[in-house]
Amino acid sequence: MILYNGKIMNNCIPLISSNVFLGTGIFETLTVYHKKAIDLKSHIDRLFLSLKFFNLYVEISKQELISQVEYFIKHIDEKKVALRIVVIQSIKNEPADIIISANHFPYQKEDYERGFKISRSNVIRHSANPLLYHKTTNYLLNKLELEKAQRKGYDEVIFLNEIGAITEGTRSNLFLVCNGNIYTPKTSCGLLEGVTRNKIINIAKKLGFNVIIDTIPNHFLESCDEAFLTSSLLGIMPISQIENKKLNNSTYVITPILLNEINKEM
Repeated sequence: MILYNGKIMNNCIPLISSNVFLGTGIFETLTVYHKKAIDLKSHIDRLFLSLKFFNLYVEISKQELISQVEYFIKHIDEKKVALRIVVIQSIKNEPADIIISANHFPYQKEDYERGFKISRSNVIRHSANPLLYHKTTNYLLNKLELEKAQRKGYDEVIFLNEIGAITEGTRSNLFLVCNGNIYTPKTSCGLLEGVTRNKIINIAKKLGFNVIIDTIPNHFLESCDEAFLTSSLLGIMPISQIENKKLNNSTYVITPILLNEINKEM
């Protein structure tokens, strides 16, 4: 089931679309829990910023889109789902289409207890690439790199930029804890300004932790004491292994505090 331009219908969209041929589309993914869309306004705000950047026009306002999402959620029976909002340019010089879909939630309690294993990608992403700062449907590189890492037993792969600094995962932001300080790459290194990333930064600061948002050298992956990933679906996912470096996520100190705070929304 999807909501296509405000109408509930079967899972079908026009195949003759510039999104199919050119990847002209923007999307947002968020968690719906007990019919509540977590951080919905923040996602809609980011979506509209991207629409403006890519000169995509929709016929509805932010508030009207929020109302459409809330209307769609009423028809969802599952307790927890992954909600996706996709805006695609189907016909040139016409308003873009809006597709809202609900999908199976991909992560379970056991995943958080086990923690994710991550590796580094050999693909260098240049921070001058404007696509890195938006959630576009041009997602093939991320998909290929993630699948390659998964075949080697990893759950996520981290990209480095042109100067060898850490950026982000294929579907997540990265945080490292070193000597009690929380590090995360600044967005200008070439990464998406994640909604959950921003939330964790604010929560950590309010709790009195020293949060360092800067260019993070590659070697920090070897020297960190704790590490975790964030996204709107993951929330906070502890990292249990970084390539050959094993981390005992069951003994983490700072990560569980932040995880507890973010879970209060659920």
